[in-house]
Amino acid sequence: MSRFTLSRRAFLAASASAAGTAIGAGYYTTLVEPFWLDVHTETHNLTSWPTGLDNLRIAHLTDLHLDARTPRDYLRELSRRVREEIKPDLVAYTGDLTTHDADHLAEGADWLASFNLPTFVCLGNHDYDPATSVRPFRPMSLAEDLERLLRNTSVRVLRNSAVPLNLTPTPSAATTAPSTSPSPAPPTELWIAGVEDFYTGLCDGNAAVASVPPGSPRLMLCHNPDAWRLVDDAADGGLVLSGHTHGGQIRLPFFGPILVPVQDRDKVAGLVQLTRSKMYVSRGVGYLLRARFNCRPELAVHRILVRPTISPT
Repeated sequence: MSRFTLSRRAFLAASASAAGTAIGAGYYTTLVEPFWLDVHTETHNLTSWPTGLDNLRIAHLTDLHLDARTPRDYLRELSRRVREEIKPDLVAYTGDLTTHDADHLAEGADWLASFNLPTFVCLGNHDYDPATSVRPFRPMSLAEDLERLLRNTSVRVLRNSAVPLNLTPTPSAATTAPSTSPSPAPPTELWIAGVEDFYTGLCDGNAAVASVPPGSPRLMLCHNPDAWRLVDDAADGGLVLSGHTHGGQIRLPFFGPILVPVQDRDKVAGLVQLTRSKMYVSRGVGYLLRARFNCRPELAVHRILVRPTISPT
């Protein structure tokens, strides 16, 4: 017998070890990481914005893909953390609330409204057609139903449109003399714009900002990062928030993401510098295939600093 031949006992031990590893990996990728939320702060210095927006905080969520498999405890915990822990100035949701699923649309709308904060939504490719992912000239009844459900809430659905949000900065205790009563600072207007999904063929950044006064600060919501050329100029040097990619969901060491539903592979996750503006691509809070590896769901809090750049002397 060759000295390299495994004994039956060694073979069974190796097989049991491999099986245990596979079971453990399967448990982690399907039951642990998909709900191991990564809440973190991304800081952006936007020197062209008015100082009244200094320290603005935006909670960015995307790609929930709500369906019967979504644990409702996870859903409630997401809402609680936004309301009670993060307490942002506004919430941005960048598409794919359900998976072309009318049965869970009302629940998804209630979830968005549960933040009880100014909340702004653009649509993703799964938010239009109740039968399939949207393509040009497909029905859009799901999108219209979502708009109707959110009509009398604090949530605004933006479809090639923009709305202003007046924000009143809180006076800093460090700059206020104890013996004086500070005069209230005037509100600062931030315009939030959102475009139709890239796959509809209707995505139009210029139309979205047509009502925005020139030079006004702009936050642009755009589900698919492949549409960056259509929104970069319209964002006018501001911030573009996107989703769609799920970060790849499965990211293998030395290989990277397996699922890359975009043409521009450099725009799968994280901060990207566009020609004029900045884009942040979120990994999202949900999934299609219930599996994540090395790609936790994410809730990014975007903190805006408006500070002058100091030139070296």
